Amino acid sequence: MSKKNIFIEPDEEIVSIIDKIIDNPEDQFNLVIPRGAQIWQSSINLKLLKREASLMEKDITLVVSDDLGKEIAESVGFNVVKDKDFSFEFVEEEQEEEQEEESPTVIPPDISLTDEEEPETFKTGAVASLGSKLDENKDNMIDILAEEMANNKEENKLAASKIDKNNSFKKFKKKRKSIFGLDRFSSDGKKMMDIVNPKEKVKINLFSSSARNKFFSKKIKEKKEIKIKKKTQSEDYSDSIQEEIVHRSIWSNKFPKFFGFFIGIAVIIAGIVGYLVLPSAEVTIFPKTEVKSLELSLTGSKNIGAVDSQLNKIPLKEISVRKTKSQEFLATGEMQLNERARGIITVYNEYSSEPQTLVATTRFESTNGQIFRIPKSVIIPGASINEGKIIASSLDVEVIADQPGEEYNIGPNNFIIPGFKGSPKFAAFYGISKKVMTGGSTKKVKIVLKDDLEQAEKILIDELKNEINASLRDQIPEDYKMLTGGAKENLTDVFPTAKENDQVDKFTLEIEIVVQALLYKDEDLKSLIDSNVAAAITEDKRPLSETQKIEWQEPIEIDWQKGTAAFKLKVQEDLAFQIGAEKIKADLAGKKEIDVRKYLSSQMEIEKASVTFWPFWVKKVPSQLKKIKIIIK
Repeated sequence: MSKKNIFIEPDEEIVSIIDKIIDNPEDQFNLVIPRGAQIWQSSINLKLLKREASLMEKDITLVVSDDLGKEIAESVGFNVVKDKDFSFEFVEEEQEEEQEEESPTVIPPDISLTDEEEPETFKTGAVASLGSKLDENKDNMIDILAEEMANNKEENKLAASKIDKNNSFKKFKKKRKSIFGLDRFSSDGKKMMDIVNPKEKVKINLFSSSARNKFFSKKIKEKKEIKIKKKTQSEDYSDSIQEEIVHRSIWSNKFPKFFGFFIGIAVIIAGIVGYLVLPSAEVTIFPKTEVKSLELSLTGSKNIGAVDSQLNKIPLKEISVRKTKSQEFLATGEMQLNERARGIITVYNEYSSEPQTLVATTRFESTNGQIFRIPKSVIIPGASINEGKIIASSLDVEVIADQPGEEYNIGPNNFIIPGFKGSPKFAAFYGISKKVMTGGSTKKVKIVLKDDLEQAEKILIDELKNEINASLRDQIPEDYKMLTGGAKENLTDVFPTAKENDQVDKFTLEIEIVVQALLYKDEDLKSLIDSNVAAAITEDKRPLSETQKIEWQEPIEIDWQKGTAAFKLKVQEDLAFQIGAEKIKADLAGKKEIDVRKYLSSQMEIEKASVTFWPFWVKKVPSQLKKIKIIIK
């Protein structure tokens, strides 16, 4: 069975709507609410309607005609049906004088609070303001409440009209919150807002249907005379509000047309500007080139201060670096020693006054049996005779061990001459050593080889050269370069602490080197080369200096005493044909793209070229020369 429809008038107030629900015997029915009706002015109205319906166990379905109304009603908890057939436009009409005199009925905001919420919640929004006035004027609470609800009605109407025209739910919510402070309050509707009439000492529940009707009927009668007095002022205020609403409505209708007209004018102006100002052409030209080769003979001297292009001379600068380095090296040679011990013995003659000759290699034998020989012949002086006694004479002679080895390194000892054995001279000729015999050996020892000395010198020179080159680079100024082949090294001193075949484990070598160098400025050399190239080419070509290549020819003749150098260079450089950019601009002005390409291909000095236009729709070169750009690569 279909539900019965109850239609709501656009200007019907919430109290009247609730009365319709109370008087309707049906438990289930549709409530048709047009767009722009007073009930849409605040969600409080819908919440009160929902509460009364729930208390009376009425099943109400709201029939709305727009998405905004549907969204608001669903957020309150109603069953909602959107039907475009129930579309109404709210048109403000003049109200009859009796309706204007009626006291406005505005349901106060939902101020349901839980016990846990702090009283500070009432300090913002419309209810905070109302609460403040009630605290200050307890005897006039009813009058103040009615006045606040009347003021809120005008604000609600203005906010609702703006919301309806802009159809913006977000703006509606923001406006609704700013008027009623709804963001500060709970909307569960379980508690009532009670006020006390001080005159009658009666507690009035504004959320009770019968109490609310009784309360507002009484207040309407009391306020009639005041409303009549304020009618003139209210009419002026209402008229100003109506004029504002109409003005904004007219402007909102005209705005899209005005905006479209403005866009159209802007597009036309942009087109004119684009046509007159934007077109430009860019021509990129690659001239024909050829290679030029030159062989130049140049001279450098440290005795001049500037480039001499007539004599092909550039100034030179001489610097020198002196370095000394020493290092210890190991001897790598080995040798088996066959050294014989050596020493001095004193030979005595107690035989006769006649001298005795001892030939080379005469043997002397120690008490331990070691044999030593004299290396050369010696004459032992004759003994002297005093009072019939023979006083022995003596002579110190060098002896060498008969065999190599450490065992011949003996201490002081007595020696006999084995060659006199068996004769009277054996006992009369003898020798005595007073010092140790030394030098006898058969072990292996390290010796310095010739290769050791040469290798040490090479290593030291290489290390020293690296240090000298680093020092030399540090001394060269930024704008100078070293002349190719313009460095000279002098090995001045070599000091080894050992020589070849010396029996040592290590030796030290010290070397001193002096390096001289001739420097030149790169810009001086380039200036001299450029002047020679410029003299060798015709006027219709120009050198491309970035392509210049220089090759030094050997040998370079350097006189270090005079500080001069003579050298030869081979120079290669590309030459480009001269392009008259201004003439090309004048020739291309106003030409179409195909004519431009024909013109560029006909020029003998051009290797290849390209032309681009901007914007993309431009197909010919602008007539203004300043809009033509020539790029020569």
